Amino acid sequence: MMSYLYSFLKKSWRHPGGERGFSLIELMTTIMIFSVIMVSVGNIFAQVMKTQRRGFTGQLVQENVTFVLESMAREIRVSTIQGSPVGDCVSSFANTLTISHPVNGTVTYAVSGNRIQRTQGGITAFLSSADVAFTRFNFCFLGSGPTDDKQVRVAILAHVESMPVAAANKFTVDVQTTVTSRDVASELQN
Repeated sequence: MMSYLYSFLKKSWRHPGGERGFSLIELMTTIMIFSVIMVSVGNIFAQVMKTQRRGFTGQLVQENVTFVLESMAREIRVSTIQGSPVGDCVSSFANTLTISHPVNGTVTYAVSGNRIQRTQGGITAFLSSADVAFTRFNFCFLGSGPTDDKQVRVAILAHVESMPVAAANKFTVDVQTTVTSRDVASELQN
């Protein structure tokens, strides 16, 4: 079998003049095919890298949003909402949220320079990183009126973008969640 293959290859590489080798046309065809394959592979690799960067950017935005909302929800659940109710939650929203936490005292959440800040006892700390921009962060209070007899809850609406905002890798997400505030003191007494 091997001898047959060797003799076939030996005959196919011989040209009419008895010289062994490839013709110029065969060489150019091979180079052209190889070039087309390499350009295709390079384009596929570039698309994979672009998709991977976009995925990492999306993960970064998601982690920031999740951390901010979970931190806030943990405190809101056991706190009393300060301030008056805001409209109908369709056309009017508050830009800050102030709560009375049973342990931490008065805590205020707001947006400052596209970052979420938490202020407690005059000390301000940022909850979100500089890698994302909270371009919208609003609150709507439901059930906080004195006569509505509804459970107090806070709707949080946010629009978050990746930073720096490169057109090709820009990742945006809109988030809305509602957190219910409970009266922990009365629950513990019962």
